Amino acid sequence: MRAYRFLCAALLSLVLCPTALAAPAPQMAVSPPAWRFGWVRQGEKIQLAVTVTSKEPRALNVTFVPTCDCLTVDPASQPVPPGGKAVFILHYDSSDDTGNIRRGFIVTTDLPAASRAPYMIYGTVRQERTPSEGAASGTGAPAAGSLAISYFYTPGCRSCEEFLSVEIPRLSRALGVSIEVDRKDLLDPAVFEQLSREAAARGLALTAVPVLLAGDTLLMGDREIRARLSDVLEALAAG
Repeated sequence: MRAYRFLCAALLSLVLCPTALAAPAPQMAVSPPAWRFGWVRQGEKIQLAVTVTSKEPRALNVTFVPTCDCLTVDPASQPVPPGGKAVFILHYDSSDDTGNIRRGFIVTTDLPAASRAPYMIYGTVRQERTPSEGAASGTGAPAAGSLAISYFYTPGCRSCEEFLSVEIPRLSRALGVSIEVDRKDLLDPAVFEQLSREAAARGLALTAVPVLLAGDTLLMGDREIRARLSDVLEALAAG
């Protein structure tokens, strides 16, 4: 009877105190937890020192992966000593942004409990110049075929949006096919996991974003995408 009462009391304590079943506290912390810069004038370049603190008994390798050309980091990757700290300098170039912005880095580490997480940047960019007139989109005849691609990027990234709205329609007209784009938000952890699996399946390390998947070909970074996509799509269209 005494053992039964003890068991009931233990179960009741778990119900009343659910934190008893909570997961272990994170063993890595990033400070500040997000970059909120308030506002800047368009064209300003700003930076922030971010400290990564580890409570792990072993060294961790931490990497900040930019999700937009407007972001850079120094250094891109470095070890964090056991129970120690490391500082990363994040840079943001507001030249191509206006209004309220939401950008981010993907923080990767070899710590299984926190292998990947977004580091978010929020603020407002005030426009101080007249925006150039956007490129006109053509209205060609319906394409004869259709190709499907996946584009992993950060919505709102100016160069990415320009690529989708200008370059994709241009390639569609040039190749005579309809290009259907599945847009993937890299700041969604599930999307980043999917991209990581696609890269690992091809024996590749994620080195640059945006990333484009066409057939079995994975193109990384805006420069490689623009340089190679036409040939990749032409080969897919030819069957």
